[in-house]
Amino acid sequence: MANFADLNLHDATLINIEFDWVNALTLVSFKLHLENIVIKFSDCTNVCIPNESLWGQSASVNTISQDGNTFKIEMQSGDVISVNSSSFCVE
Repeated sequence: MANFADLNLHDATLINIEFDWVNALTLVSFKLHLENIVIKFSDCTNVCIPNESLWGQSASVNTISQDGNTFKIEMQSGDVISVNSSSFCVE
């Protein structure tokens, strides 16, 4: 498995977040340059998707990080999307 924090998603545009309740999967779709990227999180126990835009509206990624099984995507809007998951893969 790749290191989540090493994925270069700065300035990627968030397209969609999909949660599959039955299979406990979260799919997060981005566009980076001309490439579509999907991160698939497995065995999800919690997903938090705020959209408060404290720094102003933006669909672009600022930074990403991981703390144990919590994966965080900080948006340039100031919102932090978090996913508690046992693993992830990039599709």
